[in-house]
Amino acid sequence: MAGSDWNAGGEPVVPICALTEFRLRKPRYLLPTYLDYRRVVAQARATSGGDLLSSRFLIEDARTWVSLSIWSNADAIPNFGTNVPLHHDAARRLMRRVAHDAGGRPEFWSSKWALISASGHHPFGGAA
Repeated sequence: MAGSDWNAGGEPVVPICALTEFRLRKPRYLLPTYLDYRRVVAQARATSGGDLLSSRFLIEDARTWVSLSIWSNADAIPNFGTNVPLHHDAARRLMRRVAHDAGGRPEFWSSKWALISASGHHPFGGAA
């Protein structure tokens, strides 16, 4: 990697994939959740300075959906949390819609991965 591909801490700057799965209490919550997602993504695109490279709302079944987003670098995700106020409101509404397991814990999980490489035909810019 070239010198500009390293952050101040000496770590490589690579795109980050964030994946979060949510299980809803009722199928009827899927549509309002999708509409919230669309508003949040629109505001993120308007305020991220190009850091949000790609985002998808993936439906697993009538009550389960996955948010997949690709960010230009790891710093872009906390900036999103700060610069997209609609995200806070949508998250509060979503937490009221999310199912809970037998222990009372909300049914969602999240992970982040550094994208070290991608095929030459990826639909976003940045490191390949």
